[in-house]
Amino acid sequence: MNIDNAKLRKQLAAIASVYMSVKDIDVINNTFSEIKSCGKDALKQQSCIGNAQEVFFQAIDRHTSEESKSAVRDFIDFSTFEKRFADTDTQAIDALNSENLWCKCRLIVSERTPDGRVSHILWLVKQINEAKRKHDKLIRLSELDQMTGLNNRTSGEHKIRNLISSGIGGMFLMLDADKFKSINDSFGHLAGDHVLIEIAKSMKHVFRNNDVLFRLGGDEFAAYAQGIYDKSNGNILIDRLFDRIDCIKIPELGNRKVTISVGAAFYGDDDVYPFEELYKHADSCVYESKNHTENYATYYNESA
Repeated sequence: MNIDNAKLRKQLAAIASVYMSVKDIDVINNTFSEIKSCGKDALKQQSCIGNAQEVFFQAIDRHTSEESKSAVRDFIDFSTFEKRFADTDTQAIDALNSENLWCKCRLIVSERTPDGRVSHILWLVKQINEAKRKHDKLIRLSELDQMTGLNNRTSGEHKIRNLISSGIGGMFLMLDADKFKSINDSFGHLAGDHVLIEIAKSMKHVFRNNDVLFRLGGDEFAAYAQGIYDKSNGNILIDRLFDRIDCIKIPELGNRKVTISVGAAFYGDDDVYPFEELYKHADSCVYESKNHTENYATYYNESA
């Protein structure tokens, strides 16, 4: 079949217009040619055999953010192509460039040898910053409890399950506001909302960035503090939380103090039971804490 070269060039140009950069990599000879450049600092056409891989690595080091650099270097590692493209012809990765803009890098197998080896791959880079950030914002919003800004229950439990399935142990605690119904009944639901917001703020202030904080619903909250395995270290964190809770002042409540009841349980690095069991351990301790006055914590295993 005869191909109209002018028409083909137009079609290729139309495809290339979507991308910032398009390169044809000759995997076997370790060279590449430039189909479209994304600017004056883009990879330049290489005629020297055995140089393409290093040139790609150098360009990635210059034009990729520190956060994404390692992943993109792994993605463009020629030595991995045979295995990665054994059963597929395309792969993609999202990465931040040096200007902190999101880009999608895609590899497409364009030619194979008669025995099936990858001989040519297209490297394509497309800026997706606006779409990526909108998508990420929607994901974050879907994971948040809108009142408190903490994770919602579905998101929080999912994150904890991922941690314990990866063997990352810690302390799981549950807490709720003491006599919360009477606050709503006596001072109104707006005052009750302020109580929940202040408890969430206290949790954010006390826990670390890698800890998982979420609202279970109503006046119930939970947290997973990574790397805390015993009561001694648990007390340090919980006492800080109690101190912070004790400082809450809500004008609508007058002199009434906000207090919480806490139940805590530990998940060791070698433990293998499911999250549901850990949840039951901490939940049972919350009820025990309710038998005491003001801020109080009960541990599932007092000998831990």
